[in-house]
Amino acid sequence: MVNNKFLKKSTYISSLNHKLKKNDIRYQIPQLERIILYVTSLCNAKCLMCDIGIGSGTGIDRFIQNDERNLDLKLLDKILLDLKKSGKKISFNILMTEPLLHPDIGVIVNKISSDGHVVRMTTNGQLLPKKYRELVDNGISSIQVSLDGPLDLHNKIRRIKNFDKAIEGIRLIKSANPQVGVSINCTITNLNYNRLSELAFTLGTSGVCIDVLKFQFMDFVSSDMANNQKLCEPELLQSESIISDDVSPEKIDVKILHHELVKIKKMKFDNITSIKVIPDIIDENKLGSYFSLEGKEMEYYNFCTLPYKQIAIKTDGSVIYHMRCFDIDLGNVNNTSVMDIFNGHKAKEFRDKLNNSNFCMPACTRCCGVNFR
Repeated sequence: MVNNKFLKKSTYISSLNHKLKKNDIRYQIPQLERIILYVTSLCNAKCLMCDIGIGSGTGIDRFIQNDERNLDLKLLDKILLDLKKSGKKISFNILMTEPLLHPDIGVIVNKISSDGHVVRMTTNGQLLPKKYRELVDNGISSIQVSLDGPLDLHNKIRRIKNFDKAIEGIRLIKSANPQVGVSINCTITNLNYNRLSELAFTLGTSGVCIDVLKFQFMDFVSSDMANNQKLCEPELLQSESIISDDVSPEKIDVKILHHELVKIKKMKFDNITSIKVIPDIIDENKLGSYFSLEGKEMEYYNFCTLPYKQIAIKTDGSVIYHMRCFDIDLGNVNNTSVMDIFNGHKAKEFRDKLNNSNFCMPACTRCCGVNFR
């Protein structure tokens, strides 16, 4: 039997810690910790819940319109030299579209890891069985594989038959080097919310070693959120994103989702070290609030400090913030150093706007930046 007094005290402490963290000056001092690196503008999937997959031209998709196909290795050398001059050792997250399509992905991983930086990658797993050696032998730190449900559902959502290839790729990586971290991320949408526990069971009985299995709520910007953003910051406009005829958060039955998440939370498997729900919301009413198109701020999940610690570099060298919310052009590493861009006036201007909005603008409320704690 759970003690209600303990729950109230625990909730109070969590709330207090959240307020202290939100007002902590350390979260307002820019310190570059991570670079999101786009190594290609190509993808081999057509995911139904992705701006890129449906070719929306908005949201994340707008970041790769008319971009160079692949990151030039000379440009990567320039980025690494900039960091070496600054004395920075950071984390590189290689993601966006499908990084394994880059013909020199092994060289890229090697160059970054050889300079003492951590290298992480997110992939759909289609090419993992062919390219896992290029990653493992060149110093990859961890890999995140995106899966959307059990085999039949995943292949339907991704519009490529790659579930088995992804699982085989994970198996090969762990066999080659058990120290490489492997996580699986499942984005919760109306297409798969009722089969989450089935995916967990499938993976838990697969015999494949998985460090973290994550179930992450879909990010989105609704028309209500976009309109509220226009009223809040007319200079920082945003269009609706991720919402289509096939995908919409309001189509999720939160009663069923609640049941699935409760079931997942109780699951234990020998081959899966940890199972997480992001954000960690289980309550049925709060689930209803999250997946409402109103996009109101969620308690505890209502501040983003990513612009204070990370930037994204596209294949052509242009620098932005990797977020669904805003398309902020910060500069280009072809003609300006990484640190000068990170500490530049455009970056400071945006951070000031974010700070003045208490670290969460209307278009920010359903973004991964506020959901990770």
